[in-house]
Amino acid sequence: VISDIEVKEGLPHPMINGQWVKTSPLSNSSKFITNFTEANLDDCMAMAKKAGINCLYSGCIWKSWGHFEIDDKVFPNGAAGVRRCVEKAAREGIDLGAHTLSSFIQPWDPYLTPAPHSHLAVLGITKLAQDVGETDTVLLLADDTRPEDYHGKDGKHARLKAVRVGNELIQYESISGSKPHTLTGCKRGAFGTRSGPHKKGEEVAKLVSHPYKVFFPDVKLIPEMAGNLAKTVNRTGLKRIGLDGLEDNHAGHGRYAQELFAKTFYDNLQDKGVYITGSDLPPFFW
Repeated sequence: VISDIEVKEGLPHPMINGQWVKTSPLSNSSKFITNFTEANLDDCMAMAKKAGINCLYSGCIWKSWGHFEIDDKVFPNGAAGVRRCVEKAAREGIDLGAHTLSSFIQPWDPYLTPAPHSHLAVLGITKLAQDVGETDTVLLLADDTRPEDYHGKDGKHARLKAVRVGNELIQYESISGSKPHTLTGCKRGAFGTRSGPHKKGEEVAKLVSHPYKVFFPDVKLIPEMAGNLAKTVNRTGLKRIGLDGLEDNHAGHGRYAQELFAKTFYDNLQDKGVYITGSDLPPFFW
C-alpha cells in the first residue's frame, strides 16, 4: 500500500536493482566498517568477502562535517580517488559507503572559520552592555540575557560555551549568576576567527553546541549542508550513506528540520539508488 502511495503521489520511491528499497533484502544487509583507502582497498575487500559482507563503510573520508569535502590526507586524489575505489569495488560485487553526522558542523569547517556563518543555530540572542576591546576577557551582557542558555553543565546544548559577536567567535568559562550578567574567562578569536573590538549594543548570539564538540545549522542553512553532502556523493559515486545525528538537529523546527535535511539530500542525488540509513527514522524518512 505504501509503495503504491509513493508512486501515485510522486513521492521518493528509491529502488535497488529494480526492487523497492523497503522490500529489498539488500537494504538490511551488513556492512563492514573499516577505513578503506586507495592503498588498502584490496585487503579490505578480501576481509569483507571472507565475512560474506558486500559493503565496506568508512567514517574517516571527510575533511570536515559541514562542507563534507573529501579529506586529501586520506584520499590524496580527492573525490576522484574515492570514485576509483567505488568502481573497483563494484567489479568485485562490493558497495562502498560512508558514515557522517549529518547536521553536525566541526569547528574547523569553513562554516566556523575564518568567520562564522550567519545561519548557525543559536540558543539565544542578546547585546553587549558596554564596549569590548580586542583583548578583553570579560563581556558585559544586556539585562535580557537568559543565563540558562549559557550554562553548559545544565544541558548538552551549550557544551562548547561559544558566542558569536560580529565575525568573531568567543569562548567563555562561566556566566555570572546575577545581573549584570557577565561572561568571564573569555578566549578571544576562538576556532580560528579574528579577535577585534566590539561596540555597545552589538549582537551576542549564543551558539548551540554538543558534547561531540560541534555546532549546528539553522533551518536556512540545513538545505545547503544537505546539498554539500549530496554533491560529494555524486562526485564519488558512493553507494551507501548513514545520516547519523538526525535526532540532534537543533534548528528549532523539530521533525521538520530532520526531514528537511534528508529530503534535500535525496532530491540532490543523481543516483536515487543510494542506500540511505539514519540514527533516527521519523515517518517521512521511512
